[in-house]
Amino acid sequence: MRKNMFFIIFSISISFMARAQNENRIEKDSILLNDIYSNFNKDQYTPSKGFTILVNKAGDTIKLLSNTYESTIIKGDNYYKKADFASAVKLYITAFENNHRLGKVEDRYKVACCYSMLNNFDSAFFQLERIVTTGKYYQNEEIENEKLLKPLHKDKRWPIIIAMVIKNKTDLKNQLDAAIEQ
Repeated sequence: MRKNMFFIIFSISISFMARAQNENRIEKDSILLNDIYSNFNKDQYTPSKGFTILVNKAGDTIKLLSNTYESTIIKGDNYYKKADFASAVKLYITAFENNHRLGKVEDRYKVACCYSMLNNFDSAFFQLERIVTTGKYYQNEEIENEKLLKPLHKDKRWPIIIAMVIKNKTDLKNQLDAAIEQ
C-alpha cells in the first residue's frame, strides 16, 4: 500500500513538473522583461513564477530556477549592507557563476563597489565595463556620486567608463525621441 501511494505521488510530481516545463517554453525571438542584463524596473521582475528564462544574443534559451540566483544575491546583499565586502563579493560571484556567468546590472554594480572598497580596481572596472557595454547602464549621476566608487576616480579608466555611461544615456534618449516622433 505504501509503495503504491509513493508511486502515485511520484507520478503526479513528474507530471506536474513536465507540465510546468511546457508552460515555460518560449519562442527563440521572444523579448523578456526579466532579461538578466536589462535596465527595466525591478517591479517587472517576478521570481515567484518559478523559472527565469533568459535569451542570449544567439536566440538560445536558458532556463534557470529564479530562487537560486535570487537567494544567493540576497545573502550577498546582507553582507554588502554590513560593509563586509569580501564576503559579499564571494556570494555575488557565486550567484553569477551558478547562473551561466550572468548577473543583473544592479548586482554587478554592487560587486564593482565591493571590489573598489577592497582596492581591487581591475575587477571593479571589469564589472563596470560589463554593465556599461552589455547592460547599457546609463545613470551617470548615480555612478559619479557613488561613495563606494570614489577610489576609482583617480584611475585613468574612470573617465572612459563615465563617457560610455553618458553615451548610453544619449543613445537611450535618442531612441525614446525617435519612438515618440513616430
